[in-house]
Amino acid sequence: MTLVRKRKVINGVVSVLLAGTLAGSLAACSSEGNSTTSDEGASESKAASSDDGEWPRTIDTDNGELTLEAKPERIVSTSVTLTGSLLAVDAPVVASGATGENVEDLSDEYGFFIQWSDEAKEQGVEKLWDNTSPDAERAVGYAPDLIVVAKNFGDSAFDEIDRLEQIAPVLVVDYSDASWQEVTTKIGEATGQEEEAEDVIADFDNRIDEVRD
Repeated sequence: MTLVRKRKVINGVVSVLLAGTLAGSLAACSSEGNSTTSDEGASESKAASSDDGEWPRTIDTDNGELTLEAKPERIVSTSVTLTGSLLAVDAPVVASGATGENVEDLSDEYGFFIQWSDEAKEQGVEKLWDNTSPDAERAVGYAPDLIVVAKNFGDSAFDEIDRLEQIAPVLVVDYSDASWQEVTTKIGEATGQEEEAEDVIADFDNRIDEVRD
């Protein structure tokens, strides 16, 4: 993915995650708070990168500990929001949940967010289901070795988690009260893309500095 297109995906991820957080009225961030969180996220990412390539690994998720035996090679994302974060770190997504189709300034003909729909098409990401009608059995056909689930909000399939866990390990992410840096770091750790996650955060910080200057 080129730098320009990656920035497009990153900016989309940030705007979507921030919108979700504001919609839940669960967090308010000052510029000082954002800087601190960014530093913390980068530090966590650096710590994770020191273990890059070491499997199995156990990850603290928003639904307890998750042990992964090997680096995921086929990821199903039930969350249209978190799919953007996965694509930003070049994770191997094969299918994603989707929102309404062809919503102006929001989604494409598949219901993928327009900020990352081009990247999804290039990678061959298929539509898993519409957010309004999740069906865990549909994930079976993609033979995933990791399923990513949002814990809250309209794209959450947390109610299906018992059935999903019978298909593959499930990474639960609660992005309602987490910074986008924390979400990106967690996803990088779970997918073995720690360095890519660190690069995403660093590139965004650099871009902020450029714009500020």
